[in-house]
Amino acid sequence: MFFICDLTPKIKGFAEDATYYPTPDLQGYFGYNPRLNTYVEILSFTKLINDAKRRNNVLFKKLNL
Repeated sequence: MFFICDLTPKIKGFAEDATYYPTPDLQGYFGYNPRLNTYVEILSFTKLINDAKRRNNVLFKKLNL
């Protein structure tokens, strides 16, 4: 389950209370929710875009985009 949202202090508090771990770049949280049997990621929109650009950078260069 993915949540894309602004990482406000309230969202950060929720993530920490749910014992989710911060991502290495501190732009999101991840963890497992055993009650829902679900893996959860809480990401900022900026992180989503930056990760997509990094992941697809070689492809964009090959396509001259």
